[in-house]
Amino acid sequence: MKTIGLVSATMYFGTEPVGRDLWMQRPIAGFDLETTGVRVGSDRMVSACVARGGTGDLIREWLANPGIPIPAEASSIHGITDEIAASGRPLKEVAAEVADELYQCWAQGYTVAVFNGRFDFGILASALPGFEVRGPVIDGFAVERRIGRGIRNRETQTKLEVGNIAGRKGLVVLGGGGKRSLSLMSTCQRYGVDHPNPHQAAGDAVATIGVVQAQARRWPWLAAMTTTELVQAQQHWHHSRARRRRTADDAGGDWLIPSAARTLDLEGLGAAAAATPAPRQTQSSVTVAEPPAETAAGADAARQPEPDPAPVTV
Repeated sequence: MKTIGLVSATMYFGTEPVGRDLWMQRPIAGFDLETTGVRVGSDRMVSACVARGGTGDLIREWLANPGIPIPAEASSIHGITDEIAASGRPLKEVAAEVADELYQCWAQGYTVAVFNGRFDFGILASALPGFEVRGPVIDGFAVERRIGRGIRNRETQTKLEVGNIAGRKGLVVLGGGGKRSLSLMSTCQRYGVDHPNPHQAAGDAVATIGVVQAQARRWPWLAAMTTTELVQAQQHWHHSRARRRRTADDAGGDWLIPSAARTLDLEGLGAAAAATPAPRQTQSSVTVAEPPAETAAGADAARQPEPDPAPVTV
């Protein structure tokens, strides 16, 4: 049978085989953090949210005291100042509860939706040595970076000042007519997803759910992936890009938790964190193909794809 990407022709053009563990048939939970800055390994969370359900039917939010000053640039984006954070709970307690909520979601069969999850999971792992990803994750940022290039080539992107990116959920692309943003907000606008509360953990978590659902509607072969295929595909995209960019750490490390997350000196936890090996996603022997040309490229990608942008970790 002809294979299109990770999805068989029967799966894409016909009816769904019975018994396949499709990620879209699972309940979805959105996860987001707001932080003191954009560097995994030195910056810390100040707020967090795990939102369950398509519209955030069950939302858990946390305010954390990061124990370090919050730069004005970050406060100007998410609105959390040192004074506000001072009323938050200790960072380690919050990190443990956030991780426990994520573990419960995975144990209960949820797919966790993130936007640039490598940053959010990295910040969480910085505060909680031993944190690991225990279930399926759909990263709207990874999907858009990989298969949405044709759309981005044809759109006018919001220009961002490099100095104002602290706390933004995305990256900045330099060259080719200015700066183009691949942010949560611009992706929401691209897919018509309502996002009334940007740069708030709860608002971003709910919007992220909307984004991945919209992506699945736009790219039917993506919706047709099983949870295993979804994880393998995103891992393959990440490692392929890391190899092209010769980013050795990314190419050899966990696709969702950078090694820098294990080195944060948090009240003496730095040594323990560094000694804790980063959990590894098990490599599969399955050859992961590229997205189907007739869908990922199609009319939207009639132009040559733009070069891979240089990421800004956020």
